Amino acid sequence: MDKNTMQSLTEKAKSGDKAAFEELYQEYRNKLYFFAYKNTGTKEAAEDIVSETFLTAMEKISTLKSSEVMGCRFSCFPRYWVIRPLL
Repeated sequence: MDKNTMQSLTEKAKSGDKAAFEELYQEYRNKLYFFAYKNTGTKEAAEDIVSETFLTAMEKISTLKSSEVMGCRFSCFPRYWVIRPLL
């Protein structure tokens, strides 16, 4: 997914477009799973991280600032939701 498409889908998802959020989920779930698996070493933990990350993203996406979306590159959407709660 190119940056413009990701930004567009994120903005639509912020406005409540469930189909746009689903596209983001479909695009990034496997990438996030492998990122989580690589860092945890267990399938169960990786699956939990993916589930929790996307649930949190769905609940809080409306709080995402446009400047945060504009700075995103490849796969930053899910990583943002993994790292943001730690800040």
